Amino acid sequence: MEAGQSRADMVHVFGKDRSKDLKESNPYGIPTTNANIQAPLASLNVLYERMPKTAGCEQCQQQNGKDSFWCCQIICPSMYYVEFLNVWAEVQKWNMKKRLPIILRAIKTYLSNKDSKGCIFYDNKCLVYNQRPINCRFYGVISQSSWDKRTTALKERYKDQELSEDFQRKLTQCDLVSNDDGTECIPEDTEQRWFEHTTGCEARIGINPLTILEHDSPKGSYRTFHDHIMLEFVDTVALSQLTKIKMSLPTEEDINAFADALFEKTKENLK
Repeated sequence: MEAGQSRADMVHVFGKDRSKDLKESNPYGIPTTNANIQAPLASLNVLYERMPKTAGCEQCQQQNGKDSFWCCQIICPSMYYVEFLNVWAEVQKWNMKKRLPIILRAIKTYLSNKDSKGCIFYDNKCLVYNQRPINCRFYGVISQSSWDKRTTALKERYKDQELSEDFQRKLTQCDLVSNDDGTECIPEDTEQRWFEHTTGCEARIGINPLTILEHDSPKGSYRTFHDHIMLEFVDTVALSQLTKIKMSLPTEEDINAFADALFEKTKENLK
């Protein structure tokens, strides 16, 4: 945090809270009215219904003790913007008491520089299980060769660093998850076809094809839950300030204090 700049000084830049509803115009410059997104969301959910149901996560607590649901505790899934809209449509049905903590978790996770960040929708169980994105549905049930392709970039990026045990778990699939239909894993051609269906839904809501291809980049629409939330509800000036704080490598205490201060401001704006 810059010298002479208090946490309270930083909070005012956030302006009026927008967590009640999605903005009419989002970071990608497209309208998100019901008329524009309902058909793509319906198509996305048809795909979700076609995908094999999985089992196993509920066994983690019994088999791994304190590591219950460890994948959700250390991995923050990335998803396309259309998938985020699908999740947020469910979140908007929640009362404010249940919704506000998600905003707080998003702020803290965004500011954190830990190499392992848990999912903001994990609270001893998945809070949006029926709406979970395609990455969550693939976890544990895709082929090893497909998994290796997905983790190649991560392995290369961190090859010279000493990684935490939690982070190393990102490089392996959970062996407790299995398909209910008895198949060992999803064939790679089927996996690719389902991804293409999802990106097709992304294009139908108006996302530029080049933006869709920019995976995990500042320009892309394929992001984590907390990144989507921050871009959706925090204005450009405030997000720039948050990014500066993040780059200053704040302590856990600073992150909590600043996020709590912003959280209080958010609640005031909702009154």
